Amino acid sequence: MKQLILATTKNFLYREELVRNGYSVTEYNLPVPESGMEEIESLESSRICIAEVSEEIVNSNSRLFDVLRKKGKILCLSGQISNTVKKFLLDHGISDLLQNPSADRLMPYVRIMSEKTLGRSGSMVILDDSDAAKEVLKNIITRFDYQPVFIASVEELFCSALNSGVRFVLVNLSARSLDLNGLVKKFYACQHSTTIPVLVYKDMREGLFVHELVSGLNRVTRFILSLDELFSFLVDVLFKKEMIPLLASLKKSSDFDHCSSYADETVSRIFFMNEKSIFNQANILTEKNFNEMMRLIRAMETTLLKVFGLRWLKIEADNKGISTAGKGE
Repeated sequence: MKQLILATTKNFLYREELVRNGYSVTEYNLPVPESGMEEIESLESSRICIAEVSEEIVNSNSRLFDVLRKKGKILCLSGQISNTVKKFLLDHGISDLLQNPSADRLMPYVRIMSEKTLGRSGSMVILDDSDAAKEVLKNIITRFDYQPVFIASVEELFCSALNSGVRFVLVNLSARSLDLNGLVKKFYACQHSTTIPVLVYKDMREGLFVHELVSGLNRVTRFILSLDELFSFLVDVLFKKEMIPLLASLKKSSDFDHCSSYADETVSRIFFMNEKSIFNQANILTEKNFNEMMRLIRAMETTLLKVFGLRWLKIEADNKGISTAGKGE
C-alpha cells in the first residue's frame, strides 16, 4: 500500500478520499509537537507528504518541513501565498503547492507527483550546489519528463553538454565550484556549446559582484536570471512545449482550418458562409479520428495536471534578468 503523511488543520477533508484511492495515511494535526516530529523521523522514507503552510505555521512550526523533506516529496496546501510563504517554500526546496484544493482536485495531483519519469524528452545539465535550488529544479524538470544531470565543475559541465539530447545548460553563479573565467573561455572555444542555450542565474539576495558582470558572460548568455525568474521560465517553457503540440494535433484532427467559422459564428451564419460546401465537409467523427481526439484531450488533461501545483512559480515581469550585453569582453 502507498504511504502518505498528512499534516493539516483540516485532515478530515482529505482523509477519506486518500484512503479510498489506496493510500495508507499517517495523520498529524497542526501544530505538530516535538513528540510528533520524532515519530515522523522514525517513519520510512519514500512517501508523499501533504502539509498545510501559512505565515503562522512558518513562524511556529517550521521544523516540520525540515523533517518532512527527509521522508519524501512535499505537497503544500495554502490559502493566500504571501512573499514570506513563497520564500520559505523555495528555501526548503518545495515546488508543489495547491491553494485550498478540494479532495477530488487533490487526489489526481498526488498521483501525478507519484509517477516516475524516464527522461525521454532530453536532459538538462546543471552546475549548482544549493540543495534547495537543486530540489526545485529536479521537481520541475522531471515533471515534464526531462532528466536533470547535476555536475560539480566546469570541466564536467562541458563533458556532459556534449552528450546528445541536452536541451539546456544551467549555471548558478553562486556555486562554490564555479570557475567563471574557465566557463567563459571553454564556452568560447567549444563550437558545440553555442547550439545549447545556457541559463545563468543567481539568488539575487546575495547581490551581484562586479567581476560577474565584466567577466565576458555576454559571450555565454544575454541575461543573469534570479531564481524566481529561472523557475518561472522553466515552468512556462516546459508546459508550453508539452501542451502546444497537442493543441496543434487537435487542430489538425478537428479540421480547424476549414471549420474556423464554427468558433465565433451562429449556426445560421455558418450555414450561409459555407453554403456551397457545408454538406461535403470532411467527416471528423470517423472511429480513428474520434479516438485520436479523445487521446489528445486526455493527454492535455494530464499536462494541465502536471503544472497545476507549479503555477505559483510563474511570475509576471517586463524585463527578465539583468542584461550582460556590452559588459566587457
